[in-house]
Amino acid sequence: MGLGSDVACWAEESGFRGSFMDAWEAYGNGDDVHSRDEIYTGSDSDDMPFAKYKGFISRGADLLVATMTLDEAFDTATELEQCKGFCFRGDADAGPVEVFFKSKWELIHRPMHWTAFRKESLPWEPYEGVFILKDDGIFRAGQVHIFADESLDEKSWLLKGGSRVQKFEHGQLWVAHDGLPLRVQILENKFGCTAGQILRVKGDSKGGASLLLENGGQLPVTSDGWKAVNESDLEVPGVSSLIADVARAGSVADWRDHMVRTLEFDDSQCPQYVTIWYLVRIL
Repeated sequence: MGLGSDVACWAEESGFRGSFMDAWEAYGNGDDVHSRDEIYTGSDSDDMPFAKYKGFISRGADLLVATMTLDEAFDTATELEQCKGFCFRGDADAGPVEVFFKSKWELIHRPMHWTAFRKESLPWEPYEGVFILKDDGIFRAGQVHIFADESLDEKSWLLKGGSRVQKFEHGQLWVAHDGLPLRVQILENKFGCTAGQILRVKGDSKGGASLLLENGGQLPVTSDGWKAVNESDLEVPGVSSLIADVARAGSVADWRDHMVRTLEFDDSQCPQYVTIWYLVRIL
C-alpha cells in the first residue's frame, strides 16, 4: 500500500470530512508524535495525572461521548474505572469540545489537529518484564520478556536478549508483567490439586513464598510439583481470549485484580443453602 492508500484508510478510520487533498494535509508529514508532550492534572493538585499526545484513539471501545471542558474531561476519565484515555478534535486550550472516552489505548498519531490524553497511572515502566499480546517480528503472542533498561532516546524499553519494544506500543504489542506466571500446570496430585490441571495464578502470598491459585489453593514457589505454562506454546482454546483479557486490563497485575474480583462475585452467587438442598435431593 502506498501513502495515498494510507491517507484513505486514515480518513475512513477518523471519520474525516473533506476532499482528498484536505485529508492529505490533515494526515500530516509523518513526524514522530508518539512521545508525551507534558503531564496534566485536573483542577485539584491531587488528581490523577494524564499524559498529553498528538493524535486520537482508534475507533471503537467508547465508554462515553459528551461535550465538556478539559477539566471536566479529566474528572470524568478519573471516575470511569475502565477508561484508559480520551481524545477530542482540537487543542488542549480549546473551550468545550466533544470528548471520546475509551476503554482502550491505541493511539493513531495523525492527524495533528487531534489531542489525546492517557491515564498516567497505566504502567509506563514494566515491573519485571513485558507480556507480548500479538505475533510481531521476533515476538510471539503470550511470550514474557524480562525488562532490562530504558533506551537512550527514552522512546523504548530494552529487554534482556537485545530486543526492545516501543513505549507507545503499550496495550497494542505489550503490557507490563509482574514476574508471576499467568497460569501453572500441576504435575503431582498434591496441594489440593490434580496432576494435569492448568490453573490461573491470582497472586502470591506475603513474602512471595507461595503462589495463590484461582481455586483457593497455594503452591510453594520452590516445589517441583508444578510448572509455569508458556502461553505462547499452549495450543488450547481460550489462549486468545486470555491474551485479550490481559490487553483490556492494561497489565498482568491489573488482570489478576480483575480476576480476583470476578471470582469473588461468582462465589457470592452460590449461597450454601443451594448446595445443602442439592445434597438433600440426592439423599
